[in-house]
Amino acid sequence: MKYETKEAFEKANMFGQGAPSTAYAQYFIGDSFLNPLTNPQCGLLAANVTFAPKFAELNDDVLFGQVWSREDKLSLRDRSLVTVVALMAQGLTDESFRYHLMSAKKNGITKDEIAEIVTRAAFYCGWPKAWAVFRMAKEIWNEE
Repeated sequence: MKYETKEAFEKANMFGQGAPSTAYAQYFIGDSFLNPLTNPQCGLLAANVTFAPKFAELNDDVLFGQVWSREDKLSLRDRSLVTVVALMAQGLTDESFRYHLMSAKKNGITKDEIAEIVTRAAFYCGWPKAWAVFRMAKEIWNEE
């Protein structure tokens, strides 16, 4: 998510920003921060990664500007379809996923089509992920 002020970000970020992360700086434009949530020595690292606004701005400019707007290459409807399936495959069914489902509906994907898309993807992504998507899609496509 993108926040307008640092205060708004800090209020919403329950994990904390963490320390500057330089290990992967060559892969990013702008600053990133890493806040480990588990002890890395236990064999499993879970961490909160935060990107400074410059990265978020660049991401928005490229993804929602240069890439998303190439409708001559792929329609908004088809972009929504790909996005929904890609997020479902990762199990990312949070509020940002709800936004993408609403965009898919707005971009012309019908109730019958989303049911068919999720059913088809379930065989490749897994049924537990599909059921989470079905519940959310049902809410969105039943809204008028």
